[in-house]
Order: sequence, then C-alpha cells, then structure tokens
Amino acid sequence: MSFKLPSLVALRAFEAVARCGSVRKAADDLNVVHGAVSQQIRSLEDQLGVSLFERRGKRLLLTSNGKRFSDAIQDAFGVIERAATEISPAAHKRPFKLGIMRTFGAYWLVPRLHDLIHQRPGFELEMVTVPVLKNLEDTSLDAVIVGGDYVPRPEIDGTKFMDDIVGPVMSPDVAARCGIVDDPRAMSRSSALVTSSQLHLWDEWFAATNTPSVRFTRRQVFDSLTLTIEAARAGLGIAIIPQAYIAGYMQAGSLVAPFGFLRRSGGYHFLCRTRDAQLSDFKRLRAFLLTQGTVVPLDS
Repeated sequence: MSFKLPSLVALRAFEAVARCGSVRKAADDLNVVHGAVSQQIRSLEDQLGVSLFERRGKRLLLTSNGKRFSDAIQDAFGVIERAATEISPAAHKRPFKLGIMRTFGAYWLVPRLHDLIHQRPGFELEMVTVPVLKNLEDTSLDAVIVGGDYVPRPEIDGTKFMDDIVGPVMSPDVAARCGIVDDPRAMSRSSALVTSSQLHLWDEWFAATNTPSVRFTRRQVFDSLTLTIEAARAGLGIAIIPQAYIAGYMQAGSLVAPFGFLRRSGGYHFLCRTRDAQLSDFKRLRAFLLTQGTVVPLDS
C-alpha cells in the first residue's frame, strides 16, 4: 500500500511555522486563525509519526527530522513556484537574481549585457554582488558565478564557462619608462601593485613561469581588484590581472602585457541548485556564458 502524502494545507502550515518560528506569526502570515495552524501541525506529526518541532521558550525550533523535512519542502515549493512562473504567461515573473563578484560584474559581465538583452529581450536579470567565496547559502539567489577552484557538491550544478588566465599588465608609459620589452628583470624599476586577497599572486607567477623573482621599487596593496586594475591603468606600477577583465583596455592600448598570460587551475563557474538546472532561464543563461567565455583544457 502506497504512503498517503500529507495535504498541501498541512505542508503550507508546516513551512510557515518553520520559517516564522512560531504558530502565531505563521498564522498571521497565512491569514488564518492560530488554532488552524496548530491543528495542521499536530495532524502532520501524527501522519508522519515523528515530532517536527520542539519548544524553547517562546520559539518553536525544528527537530532533526523537522529540519530534513523543512529542507525538502522548501526545495519542492521552490520547484513548483519556478515551474508555474515559467509556464504561465499571466504570471508576474520576478527577476533572475544572480550573485556575482563585484569586479567580475563591472569588467566582464556588464559590457556583455547588451548581447544578453538582445538575445533574450524578456529576461530580467538582477545582479547582486557577493563575496568571492559566496556559494548559494543565500536562498534569495537563483544562481552565482564564482572564481577559483570549485569543489563539486551533489545539490549544486556547476558549469565552468571560462578559464582563469592572468599575467603582468602595465600602462604603455610604465613599459616605456622602465624599458620593459621582453626581460622581466626590467620590472624591478617599477612598483608591484597587489590586491590584498591575492598577496601571493606574484610569487605564483614567478614560480609558474620559471622567472627569477624581481625586487620591485615598492609594493602597493589595494583592498579590491578594481582599485588594482585602475592603479595599473593610471601608471602607478605593474599588476597581475585576469585577462578577461582588461581585454578591452588592451585592445584600446591603455594596458600592455609584454610577458603574456598564464592559465591557472580553476576558472569561472556558473552555479545553481541541481533542481533548477534544467529550467529554461537557467539553461539559457548558462548557454550565454558558455558562448562568451573561453575554456581551454589544462593539458593543452
């Protein structure tokens, strides 16, 4: 005999109490009387044969079974909401919330938004800046773009769409003033520009390219990659920058890279919840990123 699923009314009551932390707040949220919510919770616990909440003071806290069930219910409601929004022409489509790194958004994604809007005129994208290591802990985000080495997780669908290619860049004036042509030792006549979150990037570049370390005239540290890029453009020194962020500046001639670029491990990944991976908005945004990015095998 198959297991009878709980009623949708009971599941909505449970989700509201789990989210609000009290029957009273859940009842107000659902616009029903408090007794109705309590009755649905008791009925649900009787049907499942387990306790879903425990009382601590004035708050109701989820038990371990309640937490597992709450996570599953949130996932299920999320899938239903997204699917209903996609198939219903009359539905009010909320913006797709994409978490991005600030510098990535400013220097790589924003310049390409025109192409995305042209391809998908009805697609409304809301970009939210998040820390570099941010994942999908923020449930309000639909997806995130992260850089660096990504560790796969079963509940997350990850797609690499671009390599992380970096190299020393400088303004043409710095290159001319220091006589930098093809000998890295000439960089010792200039300053090293460093981002505080990537203090060892110069050491990594010297080691990976088998280049003897250079003693710069000084070392200037900035707390954001954006400031480091702009300092290099202003002629304050030499910085190791992702090629993707400064391709436009190099084409315009405001930055040069005499020693080329180095491909690092990791790269840029588009991450979404596995349950959402095949929904149309996610598939189309993923496809757009893949057409715009560059992925090169590490052994090439």
